Amino acid sequence: MKIAKTVVTFIMCIAIAVQINMQFLVVAGFYLNRDYIAANLCENKAHPEKKCCGKCYLNKQLSKSEKEQSKGGGADSKGKPVLLLFCESPKPFRLQTFTSLAIAVEYPSFNSNLRPAHLDRLLRPPCA
Repeated sequence: MKIAKTVVTFIMCIAIAVQINMQFLVVAGFYLNRDYIAANLCENKAHPEKKCCGKCYLNKQLSKSEKEQSKGGGADSKGKPVLLLFCESPKPFRLQTFTSLAIAVEYPSFNSNLRPAHLDRLLRPPCA
């Protein structure tokens, strides 16, 4: 059971890290496959004077990634609005004092005669 929890935790951490670093992964994938993208997927491969080298494909993928990440701020992944089922109205804050519950406690006063005699030798300032 402990191994299963560890594996699930590890998978969840990786999923969160991938989601956070999505743009980094898109750029890293572009640089790893730059030759293939420039030769096959580039929109400007017929115009070598533009020296695009697949940057148009990178910009398209980054905007697509950004659009996917920004989606969900009020709608789910299918575009349906989210129905808010519970909303708590703010209640006024009122400070209450409980004076009727206060109990007077008398503490004994300090009596120097009850101190042990050896404390006078231990707790004194150093001699210069």
